[in-house]
Amino acid sequence: MRNRSVLAIKNSTIGMIAQVISLIISFIIRKFLIEHIGIEVLGISSTFASVLGALALAELGFQTAIMYSLYRPLSQKNEKLIGEIVYILKRVYQAIGLCIFITGLCLIPLLNLIITDVNVTKYVYIIFMLQLVNNVASYFLAYKRTLLFADAKNYLCSLVDVAFKILSSVAQLIVIIQFNSYIWFLIIGILQVIFSNLFLSIVCNKLYPFLSDYQQINKQLLKEIFSNIKNIFVARIAGYVHSSIDILLISALISTVFVGFLSNYKQITDSLRILLDATINNIKPIVGNLLVTSTNREHSLLVFKNYTYIMYLITQVIFVPTIVLIDCFISILFGKNYTLPLIFSILIVSDLYIHILHGPLVDYINGLGKFKEERKISIIGAILNLILSLLLIKIYGIPGALLGTLISEFYYWFARSRLIYSDFFGKSKLIQYWVRNIRYTILFAINIILSKYLIDHLFPEENLNKFLLGGIICEIIVIFSQIIIFGRSREFKYSYTIATKVFKKVANR
Repeated sequence: MRNRSVLAIKNSTIGMIAQVISLIISFIIRKFLIEHIGIEVLGISSTFASVLGALALAELGFQTAIMYSLYRPLSQKNEKLIGEIVYILKRVYQAIGLCIFITGLCLIPLLNLIITDVNVTKYVYIIFMLQLVNNVASYFLAYKRTLLFADAKNYLCSLVDVAFKILSSVAQLIVIIQFNSYIWFLIIGILQVIFSNLFLSIVCNKLYPFLSDYQQINKQLLKEIFSNIKNIFVARIAGYVHSSIDILLISALISTVFVGFLSNYKQITDSLRILLDATINNIKPIVGNLLVTSTNREHSLLVFKNYTYIMYLITQVIFVPTIVLIDCFISILFGKNYTLPLIFSILIVSDLYIHILHGPLVDYINGLGKFKEERKISIIGAILNLILSLLLIKIYGIPGALLGTLISEFYYWFARSRLIYSDFFGKSKLIQYWVRNIRYTILFAINIILSKYLIDHLFPEENLNKFLLGGIICEIIVIFSQIIIFGRSREFKYSYTIATKVFKKVANR
């Protein structure tokens, strides 16, 4: 267990630092893109990213199934089975990459149907092609990342990615500022994907030299993996609908240019999601390993409660200042003309809050291999998301689409909690789970209202002082509220102990 904790801390710390660096670089680049390229191009690019997300469904959820299949052989050091699984992933990813590329080419004549208030010229088609190539490139070299991730060595991916991100970003800034070229910007992004994955492939070959000994597909193993994929695929469709349907509806029904404005906010929340995933994803293999090696459900429940509370602390620390200060950040970085009404911030960040807070449920569902049950939840959630977004966008406009997505996210939260507690922890304990999370959410809302009121009165102007000092005020309110309300709870004490250990290790280094 100690090794699991050490790996989780190592992966999370490095992943967090790497993502913070990438986040800062991304916003610097976005600022120059808006100044030199224009918001219209960013709106087009964001819309294409949503379209290409649909093509990525061809992956079928194969990576998740492979991850689940790798947990046990890695814990048992079964090199033969590990090698066979990775080779299957390699061949399947190659086929998927080719399939996505061909399908993408077929979509080119249809682009004018999803792009509104922008002329679809040759330039627009080139942007789509380059974004397509960027997506496809990862499938031919990135499959070994899955092995590193399952083996809790994701910190290697983080280090390599941030190094290549820095190098490529310097080159991208040069072509943006000196040549105003979005085309070369995208080409450099493609090269970054290729070289970072190639480097990681070399690293992986040194860590797992036995992989080259297994270059044939085990048909029986492939059949077993595919038995889970049919269930995971539905979940991936639901995930796509949830993350991309708003952008596509807004672009097709209202305005592609407005997508550019909304994408500034989405970039912030997506960056936070990636930042949190860099931390949380490193815990998932630990959870998966725990569930396949431990039979003590009371211990698993204790771990789950602590895990959920840690996720809640993270949402408080990050999302309270995000909702309160996101408009200030946009105003400072891009200008006041790029800010949107407060309702957009509330809807977008609230969706992310629910997503992160109920993340431990998803990890336990995947760790227990309950893909069939998750499929039913995903089907209902995706249909609900699509219907509500279509109806509400006609009634309330753009906020309606975001509201539909938020309601469907709450459905996922409720349905997944019911599944885990009914099938694993015990249905009688479900009410306790919701009582805890309702308390969490009420305090979250109170902290937002209090922070917003104080900061707007103390700092009426949108400037750097408001952003920095406002952030400090938000964190002070969050910390004191946690100590007062939850300071005596077992989960708080556990989180405090873990945080103390992490800080001591960092200080000693």
